[in-house]
Amino acid sequence: MLENTNRSSLLTLPVIAALGVIVGVALRSVDVSFWVAFGIAALGCIVVVVSSLTSSLRLAMFAALLLCPLAWWRSDAVRNQPDALAAQLEQTVTLTGDFDGQFLNAPNARVLIQPRGALKSGRYRVTGRVRLPTWYRNPGAFDLGAWLAGRGVRYAFRVQKAVRLPDDALETVRQHARAGIGAGLPPRETALMLGVALGDSYDFSRLPDTPEGLSWREVFSKSGLTHVMALSGQQISILVLVLSLALSPLKIWRYPLLMLVLSGYIVIVGFSPSVTRAVIMGVVVLGSLWLGRGRLEALPALAFSAVVTLLLEPRWLTDLGFQLSYLAVLGMILFIAPALKLLPNTSRPMKVLIGGVAATLGASALTLPLTASSFGLVAP
Repeated sequence: MLENTNRSSLLTLPVIAALGVIVGVALRSVDVSFWVAFGIAALGCIVVVVSSLTSSLRLAMFAALLLCPLAWWRSDAVRNQPDALAAQLEQTVTLTGDFDGQFLNAPNARVLIQPRGALKSGRYRVTGRVRLPTWYRNPGAFDLGAWLAGRGVRYAFRVQKAVRLPDDALETVRQHARAGIGAGLPPRETALMLGVALGDSYDFSRLPDTPEGLSWREVFSKSGLTHVMALSGQQISILVLVLSLALSPLKIWRYPLLMLVLSGYIVIVGFSPSVTRAVIMGVVVLGSLWLGRGRLEALPALAFSAVVTLLLEPRWLTDLGFQLSYLAVLGMILFIAPALKLLPNTSRPMKVLIGGVAATLGASALTLPLTASSFGLVAP
């Protein structure tokens, strides 16, 4: 009985806690005051105390209600970070930092580099003009402003002069990784492999258009394969599977090594909603195996990753990549288990096939409304 209660708590606590964090961040995003969020949490605690809920569910509800005002506070702190460039708008300034292919990450600011393709990845000292980013606001058009806000970027930086600086240790590792992945490959295949393995789309932006006059980004978008270029659970699963087989002689001690590898991988490729979710889920599952608790189910692992991710970067709640990533995985979780239960006595190869089809249908079902409303496009 105690074992069942602990098992139930392990499953329900992360899920309900994630809901509390989401509510707290959402309340701050619509400018609800802290005291309203705190009052909601306090009232909820009173209701839980007088309710007849089970002990595990009551614990989960208390966790969610306490996390709600905490998530509000964290979201408010992130939104009100000092703006070092506010007084230098439309002025020419010099910044020093690391360029990751899209943004220059300086000690006191993060800016969008323009024009696109002006710099290759690396460390720079750049001189240019600070501007507010502009974008089309037509219905169905890509909302660049919201996308930038979700990444903590308030300004665009028009490069006038750039000086390449010696790479630090981390950038040296990244450059070696780029060189190794693209060794011996033609430009188009190199661009594809860098996108799939490192999430680096710089080379794709420099490829010539197809004979039909489409950019390669449009090709992936129209074919419904944009997710292939986004770092996510696909890359993490392959990485963990291959290394787990290679390290199998270490038995249980391969799990902490794999956790270290995943931590290093996300530092190298950079933090984004999808890869952060995948790495946290991977670390949680590996940690559960290392501690002898067996394989943790996908739903609590997904919920735990949402709690950690949103507390670290609450702005991602409104980020399209974050929403698509979590909806896709949730769809897989909701579809795979029922599909396998329909044919319980099938062979293992058939189960793999059924699981694959169910995962595709589940991910598509939950993300289709969002992609259709955001891009005005549905790939068959």
